[in-house]
Amino acid sequence: MIDFSNELRPKIMVTEEEMNTMDSRLKGGLVLKVLGKRVPYTILKHRLDQLWSPNITYTPTDLPIMIIFLVKFATTEDREWVLLGGPWMVQGHYLTVREWTSDFDPWSTQVERTVVWVRIPSLPLQLHCGIMLRRIGAALGRPIRIDKNTGTVSRGIFTRLCSEVDLTKPLRPEIEFDGKLYQVEFEGLHLIYFGCGRYGHRKEGCRTVMEHKADAGGLGGEIQVVPSENDGVAAPEVNQQVVEESPTVKEGGLFDPWMMVRNCVNLEL
Repeated sequence: MIDFSNELRPKIMVTEEEMNTMDSRLKGGLVLKVLGKRVPYTILKHRLDQLWSPNITYTPTDLPIMIIFLVKFATTEDREWVLLGGPWMVQGHYLTVREWTSDFDPWSTQVERTVVWVRIPSLPLQLHCGIMLRRIGAALGRPIRIDKNTGTVSRGIFTRLCSEVDLTKPLRPEIEFDGKLYQVEFEGLHLIYFGCGRYGHRKEGCRTVMEHKADAGGLGGEIQVVPSENDGVAAPEVNQQVVEESPTVKEGGLFDPWMMVRNCVNLEL
């Protein structure tokens, strides 16, 4: 049905039965997005084959924009394995996975939460037990899993945990134990603005900085940014050129470049 009450803007009418039929074709699918990088369909498909095949059978669909992909699975078990088995990495960036819903809009969807690996160098070995490692993971976000080398204390260079973090809020750069501070490093997050500690933008796009400049009457000069838990915004999509840049920051701040893990050679004890 079509409503022509407005000749210049005809309205497409859909019955509930028609909507349910359309939704049934996508029900059970998972929506994939590579965080912070645009990846062509062919490259993503090749990487997914490496990660998932021959364990599962899946069918990817390239949505109208190159940053969102929809994947259907042959069995519910395959779908649950992908949904719960991450985090998955594509070219050093996280592949975010979420369930498809009928109100999903690929043009406006923002990634607000993601599962990340974090490293904590030089953490005391006595903390390398299940209950304490889970407590540390909960301090950084929602604990997901513990790296097998960390859990067995087979490597002591750094502690490695997996947690789900909220990208709309400042990342937590340190934890405290027994009166000492331990730095937290995030793997696969290539764009952290160290003025506010959030992922996904530079100084020019930082809402916290803009609000402080407005409060200062638009005056120039450096403004000390105080992170706020309540003024977070969803991280915008950024292109590869922006992703690879490292913002220039002052030394000694709460948020610093050590928060981002760089490519490095694995070291053994």
